[in-house]
Amino acid sequence: MAAGLRLGNIKRQGPERILFTLPGGITFLYTNSFDGTSDLVVRELGPENVFRFNFDLWSDYELSIEPGGFELRDPSGRTLRPEDVAKVYWRKPIQVRELFPEKALSADRIYAEEELWYAVRDVVNLLWQEGKVVLVEPLAENRVGKFVQMRVAEDLFEVPPWRFLRGSPQRLAAGKQSVVKSLTLGRVAERSVIYATKVREEELDPREPWFLQDYVEAEADVTVVFVRGQLFPFELKRDFTDLSVDWRVVSLEPRFSNWVHFSLPAPLEAAIRAYMGRLSLDYGRLDLLRRPSGEYVFLEVNPHGEWGWLDPKGRIGVLKAIIEEVSPVTPIHPLPVTPAFSMRA
Repeated sequence: MAAGLRLGNIKRQGPERILFTLPGGITFLYTNSFDGTSDLVVRELGPENVFRFNFDLWSDYELSIEPGGFELRDPSGRTLRPEDVAKVYWRKPIQVRELFPEKALSADRIYAEEELWYAVRDVVNLLWQEGKVVLVEPLAENRVGKFVQMRVAEDLFEVPPWRFLRGSPQRLAAGKQSVVKSLTLGRVAERSVIYATKVREEELDPREPWFLQDYVEAEADVTVVFVRGQLFPFELKRDFTDLSVDWRVVSLEPRFSNWVHFSLPAPLEAAIRAYMGRLSLDYGRLDLLRRPSGEYVFLEVNPHGEWGWLDPKGRIGVLKAIIEEVSPVTPIHPLPVTPAFSMRA
């Protein structure tokens, strides 16, 4: 048994998953300082039950790793060791140079950040080996990126035709309107990213990389928060398309931010559960479109998607479900170190 894992009762959950009931400890929350979803988690669990590591402030922390374990100290002097950790909740930390590409970081600073990024990632891996990583798979997008997601979705959902092109001008169709999307949402300029944008293909520069998807006429955006088998669907009327085809562009305007909880058709619920099972994901926020005819079209799943803005007061059940999974005093459902991935049923 891995050192540092304090076990209470052990129960077998099916043929592959083991549930550990822990006698206590704290939750290691790996995130960034400006993450509102993490703020909700800390509020609900209580700051005394969470050790929050904000990677964008990495220079404010101290870290030592030795054969016997590690010690992480925050700016207040609070210390985290392996034996203190009951669960690990990965809330998609991001490197400083990814967050602020406009900042001129020195080569030494970039090197130091990369070294710490590697070190903390492997601390998480060590805790993962001990069965302490829950709900959100670290770096899941490296395993199930958008192309894999759409391939797996093809026999469960309608998936719009798509292409990724670079240097193929003959494949850009004159007169065709498509939607350009960013695979990474990386910054292209200061405070600027590429959201989904409706374009005429002949206007695109073939020397640049483009991820293109056929435009779908839809009456509503749908997002479904999946929490280890529980589904929480929300819809947003698409009455903003004269401004943008991407709801995130207008999300700060109150008239365009009224996400409403609703019930999914039973066949769609079953398809989502089957899909997440094939990807071996315990958590994800799935994005779909609903046509005026009532049919649903799959777009993507974000394995680290934010959920806090959908249920900030805990009235719908999302907040409760997440807290139940990441709390240090509830039963733990550890993520498998090697996910049981399946492209097909």
